[in-house]
Amino acid sequence: LVVGRFSVKGHTKNQLKAIEAFVKMRKSGRLGSDWELAVVGNLNESPETMDYLKVCREAAAGHPIVVQTNVPFKELVALYRSATCLWQWTGFGHPFGSVPELCEHLGLVAMDCFAYGVIPLLFERSGASMLIEEGRTGWNFASYEELAAQMEIVQRLFGEGSHQRTLIALREAAQRFSAASFRESLGKVIGSVRASHESATN
Repeated sequence: LVVGRFSVKGHTKNQLKAIEAFVKMRKSGRLGSDWELAVVGNLNESPETMDYLKVCREAAAGHPIVVQTNVPFKELVALYRSATCLWQWTGFGHPFGSVPELCEHLGLVAMDCFAYGVIPLLFERSGASMLIEEGRTGWNFASYEELAAQMEIVQRLFGEGSHQRTLIALREAAQRFSAASFRESLGKVIGSVRASHESATN
């Protein structure tokens, strides 16, 4: 699964790179024939974005790839529930530190994956990549080769006990970002500040 708006300017999601990588993995035998790719996102209907969408659909033609725009929320939820993993390519190809504003700032889609038990595979300069426990709640990749190797691991895990452990770990990790967890953490910070203040004034 690849989720993100279609855009060719600024903070782009690199859907075409994801499509090309998927096709390459299947052709090389690194992905089995039963794998499918869903590429979904909202569409900015500027001429250059429409051209980009056309190129993406042409690259996907003849392969088990679905490219959909402006997907209703219920359909997006269904995709999350049926997906094995998520690829996030934002920032890919830029030299380290050159354009941080074009990388994924946090990556709310990755957080959604935690909640739905979808394994995230993120380009290493995503904000969410800092939250990944490598091999336990997902992977970070820096190159096509790393992503392909990680997908080979995901294939081996699928349906085994280790895959189920990954799903449990993802759902546990999602709880760290819940409203209840935030309130608890904030309460501890406020309590600590209050105690320090009271100690200083006594």
